[in-house]
This record gives sequence, C-alpha cells and structure tokens, in this order.
Amino acid sequence: MAERVRRTRDEILGVISVFGSIYLGLSLYSYSMWDPSFSNYTKAPAMNYGGIVGAYLSDLAMSSVGISSFALPVFLLAYGIRRILSKNRHKTYLVGVLLFIFSSSLMVSLLLSTFHLNIEPDTGGMVGKVFSGFLKKYISLPGAYIFSFSAFLSSVILLSPVSVTSLALRTKTGRPVTRQRKSAKAIIEEEILMPAQEKAREEPVLAEPPSPEPSKERDLKAYHVQEPIPGTGYTLPSVELLTFYDTSSVRTQKDELLSNSSLLESKLADFDVEGKITHVHPGPVVTMYEFEPAPGVKINRVVSLADDLALAHKAQSLRVSPIPGKATIGIEVPNRNREVVSLREIISSENFKKSRSKITLALGKDIFGNPVVADLAKMPHLLVAGSTGAGKSVSMNSMVMSVLYKASPAEVKMLMIDPKLLELSTYDDIPHLISPVITNPKKASEALKKMVFEMERRYRLL
Repeated sequence: MAERVRRTRDEILGVISVFGSIYLGLSLYSYSMWDPSFSNYTKAPAMNYGGIVGAYLSDLAMSSVGISSFALPVFLLAYGIRRILSKNRHKTYLVGVLLFIFSSSLMVSLLLSTFHLNIEPDTGGMVGKVFSGFLKKYISLPGAYIFSFSAFLSSVILLSPVSVTSLALRTKTGRPVTRQRKSAKAIIEEEILMPAQEKAREEPVLAEPPSPEPSKERDLKAYHVQEPIPGTGYTLPSVELLTFYDTSSVRTQKDELLSNSSLLESKLADFDVEGKITHVHPGPVVTMYEFEPAPGVKINRVVSLADDLALAHKAQSLRVSPIPGKATIGIEVPNRNREVVSLREIISSENFKKSRSKITLALGKDIFGNPVVADLAKMPHLLVAGSTGAGKSVSMNSMVMSVLYKASPAEVKMLMIDPKLLELSTYDDIPHLISPVITNPKKASEALKKMVFEMERRYRLL
C-alpha cells in the first residue's frame, strides 16, 4: 500500500513538473521588460504567453539569474520525467540544478564585467552581479573565475546520470578499462570459487562424491561411534535406511557463477548503481552474491531493483538485503537446478552428531550449503506454517526422524495428534509414542489436559 501511494505521488509530481516546465518555458520565451512586473508598474495588458502570472514569473527569474533562467524549464522537464520513471537521487539532482544556475549566472556576470559590457537587462542577473562583485573584491578576478568554473563542473558531475570518471577512463571501443574487469574476475576465481570448492571438500557429499556404498559405510560407522547408547539394549536406526543422493550433476558450475556475477554488475550499472561482486556463496537452492556498492550508493536503490534483476536472470523472484556485519549487500538468486537436500546428509553432519540434546532437529541447509540443526529444548514454541506444497509435512517428518535418530524410547516420549488421518499414521508403531496416534478431537483435548497436568507436576517437583 505504501509503495502504491509513493508511486502515485511520484507520477502526479512528474506530470505537474512536465507541464510546469512547458508553461515556464513559454513565459521566459515571451519575456518583455515592458510587461507588468515587479520592476515595471504599468497598467498595460501583459503580452506574455503566460499571462500576468507568466510576466511576473519570467521577470523574477530574469532579474535574479539572468539568461541562466532559460535552463530552468529544461531541468524542470527532466525532473518531471525522472519522477514519472521513479528515478532516485532527487535531492542530489536538486542540488546540482541550483549549483548549475548559480555558477552559470556567476560566470556570465564575470564575463560582462571583464569585457566591460553593459547589457540591459543584466544577463547575469542580480545573483551573479552581487556574488561576482563579492568574489572579485576578496579573491581577485582569477580567483573568482576558478571558483565559478569549479562550481560549474561540480554541478555537471551532480547532474550527470553516469560517472564522469568512468567516461574519461573508457577505451576506444567504448568499454571500461580491462584492468578493473580482470581484477573482478580474479576475485571471483581466486577468492570466491576456490575457497568454496575447498570448503565443499570438507563435506564428503558436497565434494566430488565417491561411490554410494563407501559413503554409506563411512557415514554409518561415524554415526555409531558418535551415538552409542550403553545399558539400554536399544539400537539407533542406521543411516543406510535413508536415501543417498548424488547432487554433483545439478551443482552450479564455475562458468555459470562467473556469468551471473557479470550479469548482475552490468544490470546494476544500467540503472546507475555502480559496484562489484566481491564474494559468491553457492547453495543447494539459491546462490548469494555479495555486492559491494560504490561510495554514495544507497541500499534502497539496490533493493528497489529486485524485480529488474529477477527479470534479467529469468527468475520468478530474488531477494536483496544487507548482510549484517559486512559492508555488502546480499543478492540471493535461485539456482536453475535445485539440489536435493537429503535428511541423511544432515543427520550425518558433524553439527548433528556433536549436538548433545536428544531432541536435536535436522532442519536442512543454509544459503551457504552448511547443515542447519536446532535444539527443540531452546524453543518455547514452534509453529510450522506455509502455503500448500511449501513443505510443511516434509519439515514435520524431518523433525520426527531427527529425534528417532538421536534418542531411545526411554529418553524421549512423543504424543502425536493427527486430525487429518494422513500425516502421522506412519509412526503408529514406533516405540517412542506415549499412546497411539490420536485422530479424534475429543480424545486430543483429553490428552492435552494430561500433558498440562504432567507439566505442572514437574514444575512442583522442580
């Protein structure tokens, strides 16, 4: 709603500015010093194309900044178009316009005084006349010219849609110098992809996967060494019961990462957002590109271009957000081919095996491809929600299986309520259940009351 209001406001201001520029241009074009104005109190009818208001308005502009006022309709028209197109940097553009009008009026007045030209009306305007006299008195005529030219060039830099430095450094082919492009490529190859590949080798499944059978034996052996349950006579399930997936064929390749990085930089440059990709973090579902914006680029400018970047990557959507603790912006782009995140891979990970909690949950992988586990005991409440097909049932099954792979029936008991008669019927025979899976709402209410009674008994005991 707020975005829609902002967009409507920009369009209205843009339309007003465009038609206002036309009116101001007609008023200045038909300006006459003999029309009624602040300096001419005549009762004669105004001949100005803008009427009496246009006569006064054009007289005010001409007497203030002289012939520099003819640039006002042009800048006002450009401002209106920028508003309609939702271009940012309105404050910077306004400062550039004011500085341009001031510096051009000042230079005209300096030229008139240098060559001793008396033109009526004063083409430099009152602003140029006053400031030129002030500068000549205190910093001399050469100093006044230096000040006016520096102010004029600064206004051009502020008003330019592209970096003046980048234009100056372009080669004869019209492309930026290759030194910067090569350094960006070196960063991606040496500092981004190689550490990612070395990191992947630490996890057997993420590196070049061996044959399935050796991987199963290694995972199973490591799991039993890590999770012995002495004195119970209960054997934890084997990881061989879970499916092994070879994801090397769908993993994002190096060439595609380089291509996407270059595409992001060029697409952002098309919208006057300069910067570079500093790191790439390939994940199983999305790949995050760390974008370091150039000085002066606001985060909101990059965030507002999320839809345009998604269109450039032919993706349904992508996520743009600042990275906490870093001076970079994370751009999360969906992978063309998604890897299968298997429960076996998470349960076999060091994070899950080293967790001492008997109700450790295997949740999946983060955006960097690292296994994510969580301790249910540290969660006061847990709610799993989402639209149809979002993976709620898969998530619940993963949580239940995590507990079965971590604890014996003597260590953890479960109460399962399944009003749909579909989701939890598979677990009806596991020894961890305190009662068979409940499907009747009335029995569910009674069972929950017993759970509350048990919690209160434990509180009193503690």
